[in-house]
Amino acid sequence: MISPSVPNDQAAACWVAITSDGGFAYTANAGSANVSEYTIAPNGAITLAGNGASGATDPGPVDLDLSRRDRFLYVLNSRSGSISAFEVDAGDGSLTAIPGASGFPTGGAGLVAV
Repeated sequence: MISPSVPNDQAAACWVAITSDGGFAYTANAGSANVSEYTIAPNGAITLAGNGASGATDPGPVDLDLSRRDRFLYVLNSRSGSISAFEVDAGDGSLTAIPGASGFPTGGAGLVAV
């Protein structure tokens, strides 16, 4: 078995998005208001990148999705009614926060990026 469990020391990983080339994965951590980044090796082995808190979000991140070509990661923050946004580095998958959006109803679920 390859990487049966890869803890991120965050709270309530809620959703996962994987880049189209299968090289990186991201989880929304609903209980700790952040995103974790993982690298995925060609053999399928998964490794946590950094300390597990790769990108801070507003409260309640429950869904996330990557845009076409994996340039941006968007995170729906259900408790705050906002969307956090990140630019994804094509080389190492790291996240850089960019302006998101707010003013949505709280309690929402589901997010699709194009």
